[in-house]
Amino acid sequence: MGPRSSTLFVCLLLLPNHLHSQVPVPQSSDPRWTATVQVLVRDKEGHPLAGLGSDDFTLTEGGIRDRVLNVRSLNQSSNNGSSQTSVLLVIAPASAPGRNAAIKGLLKYLDSPIPPSWTLALIDDTGHYTPFAHDPAVLRARLQQLAHEVSPPQFFGESWPTEASRAVQQLAVRIGRHAIVFANDFELNVREDPDPRLVRYGPSDFTSDAIRAQAAMYTVEASGPHVTIPFGGAADDIAERSSISGQQVADAMVIDMVQAFQTRGDFLSGANETGGLAASDIQEALSDVAADAAGYYQITFVPNLQDTDGAWHPISVSVPRRNVRLRGPRYYLAPISENQQKMQSTMLAALENMSAPRLDAAAHAWLFPDSGGVHTALMAADFSWPPAAGAPPSDRKLQIYAQLVSESRGQLVGAWLNEQPWKQNASEAHTIHWQRETPLYPGRYSLRVVALDAVTGGVGTREFSFAVYPSAIANFRLSEIILADRCLAAEEVQGRTNLLDPVLLNGCLLAPSASASFSPAQTPTLVLRLYTIDPKLRNTVLKQWKAYISVGDEPRVPVPIASANIRGLVITAPLNLQQLNLQPGVHPIEVALEAKADDGSRHTIAIRSELTITP
Repeated sequence: MGPRSSTLFVCLLLLPNHLHSQVPVPQSSDPRWTATVQVLVRDKEGHPLAGLGSDDFTLTEGGIRDRVLNVRSLNQSSNNGSSQTSVLLVIAPASAPGRNAAIKGLLKYLDSPIPPSWTLALIDDTGHYTPFAHDPAVLRARLQQLAHEVSPPQFFGESWPTEASRAVQQLAVRIGRHAIVFANDFELNVREDPDPRLVRYGPSDFTSDAIRAQAAMYTVEASGPHVTIPFGGAADDIAERSSISGQQVADAMVIDMVQAFQTRGDFLSGANETGGLAASDIQEALSDVAADAAGYYQITFVPNLQDTDGAWHPISVSVPRRNVRLRGPRYYLAPISENQQKMQSTMLAALENMSAPRLDAAAHAWLFPDSGGVHTALMAADFSWPPAAGAPPSDRKLQIYAQLVSESRGQLVGAWLNEQPWKQNASEAHTIHWQRETPLYPGRYSLRVVALDAVTGGVGTREFSFAVYPSAIANFRLSEIILADRCLAAEEVQGRTNLLDPVLLNGCLLAPSASASFSPAQTPTLVLRLYTIDPKLRNTVLKQWKAYISVGDEPRVPVPIASANIRGLVITAPLNLQQLNLQPGVHPIEVALEAKADDGSRHTIAIRSELTITP
């Protein structure tokens, strides 16, 4: 683990256990479990569609169909004769116009009686939480106080996102339907906010929390439509300066348009991912919450996997009727078994025993972008028996415990525990490979893996930190480069069968090297995936774009761009390391994509990685 001590690693592995309670995760001690997902169904005119049952929905995950147990309309009557709806109002840190518009809109809404089955709560831009209540008096008093005060700015590292997550947790435990009205303008005006530490929070920052709470998010651009109008008048100010050229004005407008599209995409994505809508103001959003009640359904189903890992799992929900529109989360949250919530005592003891043999370890995570800012993370770890310790017995197994922690939210978002036998192949003497994949929303994460040989007490640990960013360009997304010289063996496959796995290539489930280390005699396969939403763009890439691979100082080599078996496009090529004649050490790898513009100029997109040649 380099300079990190085993004691520190133990603390890191134990850390999520108390943070884990911030957002509820289903618990499980029984492998026979069910999952739920909430969706909104509309007809061809956009009206909520009522009266659907279990036979009307089809659920699949990994290309395999799940069994639907029950479908419940969230508009059905409860024991007291009315459906219950809890609405969390969120005023995120915003510009002054956006903040004032959100406060005024809420006060205006509260002038009329709220629906009898509704309760409202508020998390405002100061981080203050006003609890759920039907009587709006306390909420109105808080809003009036905010209207006469100036909220302090929010800086990176301060408590607002934590307080907002706690408010979502309060929503999650309430009975009935859940909704979030998220108001912000996401406008970063450098003249108004000169301090680079100032921060804004968009809906996508809370998509994961909203889905955990089974809450639809209704997003509001609080300061009005000028947020998504290029420049919003600032171009005129620039154009009036005689020292500014027309080209500079045009370039500035292009930058502003890109930012506007990203802003709009953030609001639309937060709504689409959770089954809500984007609205022009607070009152429209609350009206949409009321109107959509008839079309919300909670579906209970039996997943086709036995993993109780506390992680996200992709799910596809459809209604096999014509002209039906369905919106809702594309992922459900698995429960977490009791024995996976913390590391076993034997592993803890081995980590604290500094005289125990240390296994060589490597860990890595690769990202494959999906729609809506979600990514599939492929996680892998490799453990090697130290040559000086002799060969481990062929029948010995290694216990592996892995945690995936959201550093952004302080939450455990996945935990896995299993045993695997030592491999003694000629090319992989005394090694063990572990890998899993899971969907992830934008944020910062740490993969923490520990392995224990119970007989000798030999232990290996590794931590790998990484960040997931929303895709800046929705229509064109690239994965990271992976390098693998073999397929995953049957006994190494963990979890469910996933026919849509991003490392499934021509029937081979690739086993990428966590350290990207290879001997000169090996020929690893390089894979890079490209995802395009627009069919025209896909055809343009296939017909007109060129791709090249270069390793170290070697000249670049053209490689084909092809249609992938699963979805999207793929660039793949074998790297004959012996022919490349690379010296031992670290060597850069680059995959370059070249596109030719109408004026003849060429534009290049470069994706970089590296590999290590072992002696």
